[in-house]
Amino acid sequence: PPGSGKTHPVMGEVRRRLGAGASDFRLLVPTATMAEHLRNQLAREGFAFPPELVSTLTRFLAGYSKGLEQAPPAALPLIVETTLSRRAPAAFAKVAGFAGFSTYLARLIEDFASVGCGVERLSGLAARLGLAGPIVSGFLETYRAAEAELRERGWLLRGELLSRLASRIQSDAVPGVALVCFDGFLSMTDPELEVAGALAAHADVTATLPAWSGADAARESLLKIGFREEPLTERRRARPAEIVVEARSQAEEVDEIARRLLAEHSTGRAWREMGVILRGPETYAPALRSSFERFGIPARFYFAQPAAEHELIRYLTGVVEAALGGWDHQALLGPLSMAVSGRDARLEFRFRESLPGRGLDALRPLGQMDALERLDTWLGERRTPAEWARRAVSLRSLLTLAAPAEPFTHQAVLLARSAAMAWKAFEAAVGEAADWMATGTAVAFADFWHSAAAALRMADVRVPDGRRDVVHVIDVYEARQWELPVVFVCGLLEKEFPRYHSQDAVFDDDARRLLAAAGVRVRTSEERQQEERFLFDVATSRATSALVLSAPRSNDKGDENLRSFFLDEFARRPGIRTEPAR
Repeated sequence: PPGSGKTHPVMGEVRRRLGAGASDFRLLVPTATMAEHLRNQLAREGFAFPPELVSTLTRFLAGYSKGLEQAPPAALPLIVETTLSRRAPAAFAKVAGFAGFSTYLARLIEDFASVGCGVERLSGLAARLGLAGPIVSGFLETYRAAEAELRERGWLLRGELLSRLASRIQSDAVPGVALVCFDGFLSMTDPELEVAGALAAHADVTATLPAWSGADAARESLLKIGFREEPLTERRRARPAEIVVEARSQAEEVDEIARRLLAEHSTGRAWREMGVILRGPETYAPALRSSFERFGIPARFYFAQPAAEHELIRYLTGVVEAALGGWDHQALLGPLSMAVSGRDARLEFRFRESLPGRGLDALRPLGQMDALERLDTWLGERRTPAEWARRAVSLRSLLTLAAPAEPFTHQAVLLARSAAMAWKAFEAAVGEAADWMATGTAVAFADFWHSAAAALRMADVRVPDGRRDVVHVIDVYEARQWELPVVFVCGLLEKEFPRYHSQDAVFDDDARRLLAAAGVRVRTSEERQQEERFLFDVATSRATSALVLSAPRSNDKGDENLRSFFLDEFARRPGIRTEPAR
């Protein structure tokens, strides 16, 4: 269970081997930031080693994937969207054109592919289990078309890629690797288990799994293929001081966290010994960032920002879409008022006088006409996707990216890095769009941009931040391998933590239980709710000295919030103190 110390024997063996100068092992974790955290922890302890010794499963397997290519992130949604636009199944005719529907179907396809269930296997099971109705048939038709398109392009989804790699590893040696450790996984899918089994043919393999219902099937599979179980049943760490803080609002809640961080730091506690765990970044990360900046608290936020939400991307996207819409002035108002446009804010008021209106003439006082006119000429041309990708990179001339002014602050440097990483994401997205279209035939710029915009919606912007002495603000999934003296868990409201999951529209829970009994482990909404409970247990087992849980009584409108039932249960435990925010 969480807090029982599953990671400690693994890390102990890693330290032993590093201390002996050995490099014959691999420690594999689910995410790049988790790998970074463990590498930094070992480096601070004085160990020097090649970074590939502590890595993600994906990066480790890249060394065995010659000739195999995983589909780019935006490929599947684009394939599904194209499939629906050509000929949508009758069951989807009324919703095929809705925004997000193709993304939903792509996600559902990915769910099945990730557990090793291709369309032919799923089709056979649906018929045998009596699941074939119009909606299921429509999904299978879409899945089949998407799978055929992926095969034609030589792309694999993650589940099939892992299965292929497992076969390669099974038949070949794993040179220089005597031990492989899987750590930090909530569970393991069937393709991941295939990889673990294949590695076990050539090396010792250790896998840590948490004690919760979502990991039961993976545990049973590992036992069946010969793994030996070493259970850890007791909480390893002493129970920290546990406090529930009641705040009137979210603003008061995050300021109270800041106040307590400052108080801890004033006693000599290093910033790096404290952390804030969030269920997700959407609601609380902006508020925490603002509060910490006001109080001068150095913090690292371990979240990637969706590229489409970055100001630089929103500006470029806004200008291009305004051009495609005939240079509508109302559509241009937002992008032209952004700081990255580099325009004098006073000119914006002159531009407002042209509203409502269209065309480029009114933009002349605002400058950058060469770039805008060049973009305007593209609208009547047809070029190959590769040429459009090269031209799209020239849109950088529309940006004004000021260098941080002296004296440098870390916040200013992070903003500059953020802009650089956003531009890098833009370049990658237009390149991915060209690869996706994969044709030497000339197309209109609007068609190319449609694909580029889809790639941008799937892209992330992650800003490098190598500071050591900072407060860590992390997602609960990332928190699995962290242990900190002082931990805050905020936003404990119903629908925030825990979140609630509805049944799937194509395969409801009854259908998913039938599929699970037949060997296809796709999760039900009930299992997703069980995961919420498990994640709460993870979040509340990371602290060694003090654990502070909090929730706001009211929302921004003054309406009363519904406090998380998890928090109510926690507050009733013996020894829990309840304190008001100051």
